[in-house]
Amino acid sequence: MYKDINTLEKHPREYWEVNIHRWVYDELARKILTRNLLDGIPYEQIAEELQISRATVYNKMRKYSKQLFIHCD
Repeated sequence: MYKDINTLEKHPREYWEVNIHRWVYDELARKILTRNLLDGIPYEQIAEELQISRATVYNKMRKYSKQLFIHCD
């Protein structure tokens, strides 16, 4: 989904929180990215927490992680 784990480790959590808010306009996608990328929660658990399908979690991660990493190094 994203470049690699080193990309996330280059910056503190606050950097990613700000950029998720800045570049991801879909509120549900923001929650999903935060839970997965920053909290390390697997797709299945996110789907249960948010009462959505695993496929929705996967699709939003795929679309919006690309959008995020285009703007962030």
